[in-house]
Amino acid sequence: MTRSPSKLVLAMAVLLAVWVAVFWLYKPHSGGAAGGGITYGQPPDLAKALVAVDPMRTSPAGPSTPLPVAPLPGQAQPSQGEAPLPGKRLVPPEFSDYTVQKGDTSFAAISRRIFGTTRHADAISRSNPFVTPDKLYAGRTRLRVPKDPTNIQGRIEEVPGVIDPAPDAPTARGVIEHTVAAGETLGAISKRYYGTTTRWKAILAANSDQLDKPEKLKAGMTIHIPPKD
Repeated sequence: MTRSPSKLVLAMAVLLAVWVAVFWLYKPHSGGAAGGGITYGQPPDLAKALVAVDPMRTSPAGPSTPLPVAPLPGQAQPSQGEAPLPGKRLVPPEFSDYTVQKGDTSFAAISRRIFGTTRHADAISRSNPFVTPDKLYAGRTRLRVPKDPTNIQGRIEEVPGVIDPAPDAPTARGVIEHTVAAGETLGAISKRYYGTTTRWKAILAANSDQLDKPEKLKAGMTIHIPPKD
């Protein structure tokens, strides 16, 4: 016995109504806001999720910790905040702006145009790390050209007429007295007398009567240098 089409349609309508009722009335507990609700895998704490992926990130909107920049080959670069040694000075690099001209198809061609030789093509290239030869468009591409091709990161040089003082000689009792110069640290003084920066704690202990912390070292102070072991 076959069912009439009207009965079949009615049965499907009833099933659809039951499914809609279950879908809208059933609210599974998902640990979200009060009253339940369905979540779709969104992390509850975006900041913690980002830190888990990138431990160096401090906040979702905050900047990441900058990475250290290594000196280029053949270039000496002092650490930030470190003063040059006595008798020396830091010469910062200087650059001029240059707009690529017709015929500048390579850094060698630009070096020849500016310096009269192709030898400084590498210095121009390293001064513009985000520009490649295929991006040299006449009248559009602007470059930084070093005024001194041998100094593109800063250079420490001797100050004319200033002699780097030698380590102080021992007194009559064999104790070395050292007068602190401007910018000197205990590590630098240790390097000067012992050839290593690791003996700064011994210098600090030998001057505990006037120096209880490395930060209290000041220019003009006279400190004692313990003898080498």
